[in-house]
Amino acid sequence: MFRLLVALVVCGMAFSDSMHDWIANGTRAYEEMRLDESAASFKKAVELAPDSGQARLCYGVISVFVYQNAIGDASTPPIRNRHHAPSQEELEADARRTRTAVREVNTTLGKQAEENLRRALEIDPHSLIAKAYLAGFYFWWEDAEEGNLGGTYRSRLDDAQRLYEEIIGRDPRDKSANYMLGVIDFNKAFGLVQKSGRYPQPLEDAQSRAALAAKLSPLVTEAAKVLSLASEIDPKDWFPMSYLMQIRLLEAYAAPTEEEAGAAKIKADALLRKIRSFPGMEPRVLGQNSSEDSVLVFDRRPGPVPIPPFPPDPKQMLPIGIPPPPQTTTPGRVPKQ
Repeated sequence: MFRLLVALVVCGMAFSDSMHDWIANGTRAYEEMRLDESAASFKKAVELAPDSGQARLCYGVISVFVYQNAIGDASTPPIRNRHHAPSQEELEADARRTRTAVREVNTTLGKQAEENLRRALEIDPHSLIAKAYLAGFYFWWEDAEEGNLGGTYRSRLDDAQRLYEEIIGRDPRDKSANYMLGVIDFNKAFGLVQKSGRYPQPLEDAQSRAALAAKLSPLVTEAAKVLSLASEIDPKDWFPMSYLMQIRLLEAYAAPTEEEAGAAKIKADALLRKIRSFPGMEPRVLGQNSSEDSVLVFDRRPGPVPIPPFPPDPKQMLPIGIPPPPQTTTPGRVPKQ
């Protein structure tokens, strides 16, 4: 009888410590936004079942979320007295501290996220959700190199692009992957424009514009193709249109001739009008309130709120579209990414 009781206790302990139990714990903690606790639970699931694609995926995805929060904290400048103008030495010291903090986050949480997502793909090479999250992680990777902090360019855009292209290879009409390929091309093109040395001031000589246009041409062509396809797949989504509009504005900025610049601006203006035709996207003067009837009402059935499975849809990793400028700003200005 005593041996039977011991066996039942041991079996109960083993059941309570199963991989699926820890994944359920991590999922509940995530729903309550207790990310550190969620990560600890998913880590325990990986320790119990290191060859489980599900456990690796969950631990990798939560690590991406924790990584993004840590990067945000590391990149936040120190709070100073608003009456104090920081000196150049203080600004340089802030930049060094930020680079050090970002580098540490990259080598800990960044490494943790990448290793687990890559392992999830090794276990299940056909997992589109693991591939989409790994691609999104590479897209949002923050570079800690001197002179590149603040988003001048992201050093792992090529890694993200390769994975999104693999997704397209399996499904050429995957809207999210087409959209992200266009966003990546825009980021690369915008980086080239920034490095031209004059932006946002215009390039005055035709030779400089022609040289920049030649560099932008393949990016503009490819971005226009994939963003147009994303818009065709979902005509109700204005995000791809907004990036296509920005691509046309970059094309106009680098156009060697006034005629070419005018043609690109016409395309950009047509897209702007189309974006503003979407509900809620009407141009408003800065500070103008929305209409009084724009009230959100939430309703659900009675009873406990169901906990959705983890990880959530990787679409939440996608950057939002670039809103059209309000009436008080000058159209045609490309916002910094």
